Amino acid sequence: HHQSSVIGGFIDPSKDSYCTQKNIPIYDRTQENKARLAQMEEKNRLKAQEQLDEQKKEKYCLNQFKDVQSKVKQDLQTQKQENTHIYKRKEAGQAIQQIQSHISKPKPYEEDEAEAPVKPKINSQNPTYKPPQSKEINYFKANVQKMRENEHQKPKPTEEKPAQKLGEVPSYLKNRKQQWEDEKMTQQLKEQLEAEMSKIPPGTRKVGDGERETLLKELESALAAEMRKFNSFKLQADNQSAVKSRQECLDRIEQLEKTIRDFKRPGPLYIAVDQ
Repeated sequence: HHQSSVIGGFIDPSKDSYCTQKNIPIYDRTQENKARLAQMEEKNRLKAQEQLDEQKKEKYCLNQFKDVQSKVKQDLQTQKQENTHIYKRKEAGQAIQQIQSHISKPKPYEEDEAEAPVKPKINSQNPTYKPPQSKEINYFKANVQKMRENEHQKPKPTEEKPAQKLGEVPSYLKNRKQQWEDEKMTQQLKEQLEAEMSKIPPGTRKVGDGERETLLKELESALAAEMRKFNSFKLQADNQSAVKSRQECLDRIEQLEKTIRDFKRPGPLYIAVDQ
C-alpha cells in the first residue's frame, strides 16, 4: 500500500535503469575503491609537500644587494612629521572669536502692554460708588415649597403579588442550568479535538507506533540494498550513464538515511497522505 507514496519509492530499490537494461552483473568494488582513494591521497600529499618545500627556499639575490634597504623605506624612516600644533591653536582662536561675535547680549526685560494686568478704572466724578446688593432669599420657605411639589410628582406604589412556593428553584432554571453544562462540555471536547488536529500539518497523517516500527525495518532493509549497489560501482566510472546511475544511488542513500533519522526521532511522526 506504499507503492504510490514517497516512502514506497525508498523501500522498493529494484528499479535501476542502468543495471537492468544493460544486464550488467553487480560486483563488490569496495577494496578496489579503497586502494584508489589511498593512491589519490598519497598523490595529493606529495604535491602539498613540494609546494611547502618551494616556499621554504630562499629567493635568489646577488651578494652586493643582500643588505641594501629600499629607497622608499629609507625615506619613510627619515621623514619627520609635520608640526601642526601651532596651526591648530591659531585655528581654534579664530573659531572662538567667530562664535563670540554671533552671541548677542541679553536685553533687559520689558513688560508687554498686552500681558500687563488690567487695572480697574475709578470714576473720579463719583468716588463713593458702591455695587448693587443681592436680594435676600428665605431658604426655609423655598425648601418647604420644593418638598410639597415633589410629593405631588411621586408615583403611587404598586401592590406586590404574593410569591408562590418561596425558596424553591423554578423548573425552567433547572433545565437551563443542565443545558449550559451540556453546552460547556461539548465546547470543551470540540476545543480539544481542534487543538489535536491543529498540530497535524496539512496534507499529512499521524503514524502509529506499530506502523512506525514496520516502516523503519523496511527503510533499513532498503538502505542496506542501496549500499550494496553503491559498492558495486567503480570509483571512476567509464561512461556518462554509469556516472549518472552512481549519483542517483548516492542520492537515494542520503534520502534514506535522513528518513530513518526522522523515524527514530522521539515524538509524533507525520507522513504525507497518498493522493
